[in-house]
Amino acid sequence: MRELRDRIEELERELENKKFELELLEATSNPVNDEDLKEATAQWKYYEQLYEEEKKDKENRIRKCFQWIKAKNPRVNREEFRDWVMSDDE
Repeated sequence: MRELRDRIEELERELENKKFELELLEATSNPVNDEDLKEATAQWKYYEQLYEEEKKDKENRIRKCFQWIKAKNPRVNREEFRDWVMSDDE
């Protein structure tokens, strides 16, 4: 009889733990609907395009600066110049 009581208590604790885990899962899981997914995809593509445009603009500006400096000093190395421009050093 005592073994059965202990087993029942153990199963009740396990059941409570499983209920708690299920509540946690339900509280933390946020199902994404198709509309949210479409909106997130559209935003991602928009910001990716902005990033690519900004990157291209920066590369063109660096290229133009290098051409100007190269005209003043023909011994300038492009990789060293780019590394210097992109560094945080002053």
